[in-house]
Amino acid sequence: MVPIWAMGSHLAEVELDDVYELSASATRARLSFRPLDDGSFRIAEGSELGTQGAPLYLDSALIFMTPDGHNTEILVLVETDATGHLAQIYMLPLAPLAPDTEYQLVGTDRDGARAVCAGRVRQLFTRHAYHAGFRRAGPNRAPQTR
Repeated sequence: MVPIWAMGSHLAEVELDDVYELSASATRARLSFRPLDDGSFRIAEGSELGTQGAPLYLDSALIFMTPDGHNTEILVLVETDATGHLAQIYMLPLAPLAPDTEYQLVGTDRDGARAVCAGRVRQLFTRHAYHAGFRRAGPNRAPQTR
């Protein structure tokens, strides 16, 4: 059986122009992981999120636009269980996110996610991942200008 994340369903569930926001109650915690020789990742000892030793995959990079026109990249990381099925989804923003701010999805990149990750590896190990709390604000709702 092919794990659901491998079929692209996570990226398929988002649509360009959809608007998302980070809930004020979203939790932030450290997701520690280590690379393996084959290019894959495992959740590392001492991680605040995930199951130690569980496989972790770089699913995609999402590009959001803020109401003031700035782009914000978010890496989507997927943890799988021992059977290869989805266990958790983590979002790793490459810039600070503000709660209750509308973020419009303007781009997705599955193939280039690894390049984005490699280009930002120093930031990856100094930032925190969000576990849940980033919710869809509404379908194709344009951000409000203030």
